[in-house]
Amino acid sequence: MRVVVDTNIFVSSFFGGNPRRIIDLWIEGGITICLSKDILDEYVAVLLRMGLDKDKELDELLNFFSNEFQFPFYC
Repeated sequence: MRVVVDTNIFVSSFFGGNPRRIIDLWIEGGITICLSKDILDEYVAVLLRMGLDKDKELDELLNFFSNEFQFPFYC
């Protein structure tokens, strides 16, 4: 199944619950996340507003996306 993960769901996944289950499904290969550079830019902008600019998790996330996807990445 191909899905676009809304920014609210993506950010909420850091706190567990159902949003985290969606990301876990993606990690396990149960779903394919459809992503574009614009969506990724929005994810990063929101995380920066939340104060993750000095956080190693943001660097890890950006490295993960840059290694996993070539942009534009559409499903």
